[in-house]
Amino acid sequence: MKVLLPFSPIRWHPDVLQLIEKDRDRLSEIYALYVLESELLSRWIHRSTREGWVSEELSRQFYKALLDDFQKRVDSIYQLIESHAPVPVIRLQEEGPFSTVVLNVAERYNVDRIILIRRLRPRWLRRILHTEGREIETKAPCEVLSFETSSE
Repeated sequence: MKVLLPFSPIRWHPDVLQLIEKDRDRLSEIYALYVLESELLSRWIHRSTREGWVSEELSRQFYKALLDDFQKRVDSIYQLIESHAPVPVIRLQEEGPFSTVVLNVAERYNVDRIILIRRLRPRWLRRILHTEGREIETKAPCEVLSFETSSE
């Protein structure tokens, strides 16, 4: 079974590795997908500059520092996944909206399951809000196993 494990620095929880351990006998490959949601970061940086919170130069420096910090965290997450994986881990990095990237990669690599890390929210709130997790669950070309965690 080929599994896609999408994550970002803010969409990660180490307990998800238990799901990998649970299916270790059925796994053939794990695609560890880091999704950089740069548009989201860029909008925040642009807004903070436009509203005068920080200068443009400081915004650029902050953006670069944030990306560098994210990359360090992502590298440590890859290493953690690899240390727990009983099969080869293919490292992928893509940029774009989370749900769009996850769905495209799932289709491109013909995965059998997506392990999705989601923030724990009340069911009624999930029905009101458009969540990327729900979009992935409804449009995925394969099984989606959601792992819910608090936003610690």
